[in-house]
Formats: sequence, structure tokens, C-alpha cells
Amino acid sequence: MKYSKMEISFFRHTSKTPGYSTLYCQISMDNRTLEIGSTGIKILSDHWNGKRVSQADPLAQFKNEKLLMFEMKLTAIFNDFFRLGKPFNVEHVKKTFRNPKRTYTFLEAFSRWHKEEIVENPNLTVSTAETYDKVRKKLIDFLISEKQVDLPLELFDVAMLKKYRRWMERTKKHKPSYIRKHSQVLKAVTKWAPGAGMAEEDLLVGFRVKNEALEDPLHLTPEMLEAVRTFQTDNVALQEVADVFFVYCKTGFHYQDLKDMARLAEFRVHLGIDDQEWITHPRVKTKVKAKLPVFDEVRPIIDKYGGWEKLPIKSNKTMNDWLKVLAAYLKFPEPLASKLSIKIGRKTFTDWALNELGLTKEAVAVMLGRKSTRGLEVYGKPDERRVALELGRLKPKEYKLVK
Repeated sequence: MKYSKMEISFFRHTSKTPGYSTLYCQISMDNRTLEIGSTGIKILSDHWNGKRVSQADPLAQFKNEKLLMFEMKLTAIFNDFFRLGKPFNVEHVKKTFRNPKRTYTFLEAFSRWHKEEIVENPNLTVSTAETYDKVRKKLIDFLISEKQVDLPLELFDVAMLKKYRRWMERTKKHKPSYIRKHSQVLKAVTKWAPGAGMAEEDLLVGFRVKNEALEDPLHLTPEMLEAVRTFQTDNVALQEVADVFFVYCKTGFHYQDLKDMARLAEFRVHLGIDDQEWITHPRVKTKVKAKLPVFDEVRPIIDKYGGWEKLPIKSNKTMNDWLKVLAAYLKFPEPLASKLSIKIGRKTFTDWALNELGLTKEAVAVMLGRKSTRGLEVYGKPDERRVALELGRLKPKEYKLVK
């Protein structure tokens, strides 16, 4: 239902004081007229010309400005309802005029939600908090591009979210998984807003963020991993990167997790229940403990540098830059060569554990420091090697635990 016009008019209401009247306001729309109420302006009855206070009243300018403010306020309320595109009538306008509610921008709602999440959620990790901040920055960039930084919360609907997702995909070239994560955060804001008194309803309640089609994780083959292990060069920096990357591939750690574990190796490396050397280390992101044996291929590298604490772990960016050089030396194929990074070390570990060692997903989840096997496919998937192992047509790779 659409409306093109609302009439605002004023009329005299006889006052108890003889010869005086009080001005009242009324609105008309869709063949309906409703009295808004008194304006609080009192005049001599003959100082009214039907629309405004006549100049015969010494306070005419002040009183007419007050009438204009009434008109502007009512017009703004009408425009707000009209912009929402939902049915409304004169009663809605009057109710809003008499009981005005503050309207919030989407950015205001996001900021307040973000603050409450940080303060009230004791399980919120540093990584998740950083993700929320990234979403906020992307949202600001999008609203600036749309010239709608002050976009009202009630206008961030499904159509706007879809426009945001297209902008993320086409303009910013982000991957579906990244867009999905950001969309879920924005949905969390609109879901929270009604309960916080910032919105009457969740306009995204009917929108479902679909799971993106997962690509097969990139990982090193056993032959590539062996090439990294046996790599030798006179370039000290490149040799250190190759050695440390191999450790990443045999522990499955993220960048910061290995760095922290190595620094605290005195407390993190210990004898396990089988009297062999194990690593137990809480992940930075989730605080879930990764528990895995020290595999025999790792020990020579640790001994080479004089212990875990002395591993030459460079910055994340430096490591990833040098890994592209290593990929070129070893003639790795595309797209692996141009994408080789520490994250691929974690994926290589997962593939090796699932398809070479034949370990269960549950065991691999424990070693990776994950709460469950859900989402494990991001790092690795069982393939025909695993099927052959379970059919007994292949033997699992044997490995030794260091003594």
C-alpha cells in the first residue's frame, strides 16, 4: 500500500478565556482525518487567517515558527513510514508523534552489540573479537560506497544484505567463506537489536546464510613433503624457512600456536601416557588443547637448532613470502606454488594423518586442538587412500615416537 501525500492542518479550539482560542493540529490521509492534539499556542480568535497566525499578533513570527516545527516533525514521521514501504495509517503517525522513539543507525546498533559481546561474553576469544572489528570496518566501507553511513537500522533488510554480499564478492573479491562469516555477524546484530530496544523486529529473520561449496583443501603430497624435508641450500634464510615449515607440516599448528609452543616448550613437551614424548598446547584462538606425539621426522630439525626454543620462526608474512620462493625452487605446481603458506602446513598435516596414517577424524581433531570433527573438511578430507586402508589393501604408514 503506497501513499503519496499527507495533509497537515491547524484549526482553532475555543478557549475558556473569552475571545481566545487554542490552535490544534490534525492530519488527513487516505480519506481519513485524525486530530493530533493541541499545539499549546493560544491566540486571539480573530488573529487566525485559516493557516497561520496573522501579523496582528505581536508574537506571530514565534507562533508560526512553532507551527512549522509541528509540520516538519509530522512530515518526517510520514517520510520514515513511507520509506519503510509497509502499510501505515494516520493512527501510526499520531502514535509515533506522541510517543517518539529514537531511531538508530545500523552502525550504532553494531557498535553497541560489539561492545556488549566483548564485555558480557567470557568465552569470546581474541581472534573472534578481531573478526568482529574486521566486519565493522568492511561495513563502514560498504556504507560509504553507498553514501549511506547513517543508514537507519530498520532499513538494513534482506535486500541491503544481499547488496552487501554482492559488493563483497564483486568489488572486494572476497571468497564465499569470508562473505558467509561476515553475513552471520550482521545477522547476529539484527537478531539482537529488538531485545535491546533498538528495533521493533529483526528484518533478516527470514534470510538463511547458505553454506558455501567447499573446495578441496590444498596440501603437499607425500613426495612434496619429502622434498621439503630433504631440501638443502646455502641460502640460510630459505633453509630455515624450509625446516620450520616442515615442523608446521608435522605438527599441524597455526603460525602463532607453534611460536608460542616453542617458546614454552619446557612446559608443553612432556612424556605422554605411553612414556613417549608428546606436545600438549592450548590453541591461541580457542584455548582448546592440541595433543599430539612428537613424530620422529621432527626431532632432527629440533636438534639441529638446539631445541624448540631456538627454532628460527620468522614473522608470519616473512615465512609466507619465503615459502613462495621455496615452492619455485622445488617446482611445485599451480595453484599450490603461488598459494603456499603456513596454513597449508596444517592442511598437509591433516591429509597425512587421515590418508597416510589412517587415523580417525576424532583422533585428528584431538591433534589439531579442535572441539569436534565438525568443520574438519576445511583442512583435509579422506580420499581413496583412506578407503584402501580401511579395506586392508594398503598398510598405514608406520611412524616412531621419539624416546
